[in-house]
Amino acid sequence: MAKTTIEFSDTANAQLDRLSETLHTSKADILRNALSLYAYIVYQLQSQPGRMLGIVNEHEGNRVEKFLAVPGVQLVNEERRTA
Repeated sequence: MAKTTIEFSDTANAQLDRLSETLHTSKADILRNALSLYAYIVYQLQSQPGRMLGIVNEHEGNRVEKFLAVPGVQLVNEERRTA
């Protein structure tokens, strides 16, 4: 298995510690899962131009609570932006 060294800010490291404690799992597993989720999201957004990523509140009629941006991924294609 390959190894990678990553430097985190104190804030990011504290978040990772809290997640690890809350989820009862290792920091490595959290990072592996985060990477898998990020790869899936990027693929979905790139494969279907115009698709957006958001958090939906099912208790309020599937209202979108917040749209999320993914750095490096264009969320709206050029044709829709100029139309």
